[in-house]
Amino acid sequence: MDEAYEIGLISDFDSISTFLCGVKPMDDFIHSELEVYTKNHYCSAYYVKSKSNDELAAIFALSFDSLVLDPDDFDDMNTGASETDRPDVDELYRTRFEEKSVYPALEIAYLAVDRKFQARHLGTAIVDEIVKYAKAQTLAGCVFLTVKAYHTSEYSAFSFYQKCRFARLTATPRGEVWPMSKTLWYEEDDES
Repeated sequence: MDEAYEIGLISDFDSISTFLCGVKPMDDFIHSELEVYTKNHYCSAYYVKSKSNDELAAIFALSFDSLVLDPDDFDDMNTGASETDRPDVDELYRTRFEEKSVYPALEIAYLAVDRKFQARHLGTAIVDEIVKYAKAQTLAGCVFLTVKAYHTSEYSAFSFYQKCRFARLTATPRGEVWPMSKTLWYEEDDES
């Protein structure tokens, strides 16, 4: 992430009272429910602030998750038909790995960029930071990043997440969200 920003845990929810991303249901959630979700251990909420003026630029929340994949999902990853990458695992272990039914993941439970900071690629930079965090943390295994991309006729985050190499987990949205995932450890990754 650009050195111009600071990320930290939100502890004072009054400090985010001026935040507006411009999508009413998302803004309503931030101001009326995010604190309750955090206090009840559903997620951990983070702020992204500009270091130059201490302005709140974005908010995101993370939760542990798990991902259920079937052989067709791996066939798509192995042939390049998937929108995400093939996981980097020891080839001697690949068959056993792909036969598992559930995989550890970290969920982006929420991500919103304030209107004043939109169109600066900050959302992409935040996703990149979350990937670095997920790969560096040692609390639990983590193979995928997941998100339920907000998707309505008025607003959709679906294409944003596709640009960040998230793949659809379902053929169609589930209500107002589209479940998606991204491989954290993939074969072309120099950091693995």
